[in-house]
Amino acid sequence: MPILRKQALPVGFRYPPFEGRISGLEQQDKLHSARAQLCDRLHDLARAPVPLRLRRGQAACTEGQLAESLFLIQKGLIKLSRVSLDGTQTIPEILGSGDCFGEECVAEGQPHYAETATTLTFSVLVKIPRASVLRKLLAEPGFGQTYLNVLVYRVREYEDLLLQQVSETSDQRLARVLTRVARFGQWLDKNTVILPRLTHATLSEMVGTTRPRTTFFVGKLRRLGILRPGSVLCINMHRLFDEILQSRAPGP
Repeated sequence: MPILRKQALPVGFRYPPFEGRISGLEQQDKLHSARAQLCDRLHDLARAPVPLRLRRGQAACTEGQLAESLFLIQKGLIKLSRVSLDGTQTIPEILGSGDCFGEECVAEGQPHYAETATTLTFSVLVKIPRASVLRKLLAEPGFGQTYLNVLVYRVREYEDLLLQQVSETSDQRLARVLTRVARFGQWLDKNTVILPRLTHATLSEMVGTTRPRTTFFVGKLRRLGILRPGSVLCINMHRLFDEILQSRAPGP
């Protein structure tokens, strides 16, 4: 089965600059682009006879488990989560078709997965054995550079997420989360997108706040007209930037 590509952003849409510096959103774009290139280079190894099919809520791998495979996503949404020292779960990333995870499998010795990967929807994955990835790294220098790019952008993205936790308000962090998952939504035009169905509990874990507070901020976005009323999250991306991300006013 061919690896499906994630839905491209609509023609004409550009993430506006934030505070005159490279935003975490642009960094996220670089990471997704690098992962897409990595998936393309792994096409010859991705012809698994029986792809891994997982129901919603199943784990493909768990934090601390021996990293024996690199996973390519053919279909579905995957959340990567980690447990902090105080026992709380955080979700640094949500991935979709055309993404990959488990890149740490190529480390020396007996590497372990840094995150737990759990399905948010029915998902189809391809598992590429660690040995196959290592052989390709040795045989193709260009593949090695692509792999290194993924690792570097992944570290930078996590650094950006840590910075946002201390420098931005909760509603700004929620806005960034919504824009990060927008790439997996259905674009109605170059400004408006229907986001994937995510629970407020999942959003709160990505934002780093409580579930009731996340529900409050979602309601605030609806009152501002940024989110349309209804059971699905339909959001105007440019208004989100203009009224939330570019505002320095503290959230309630």
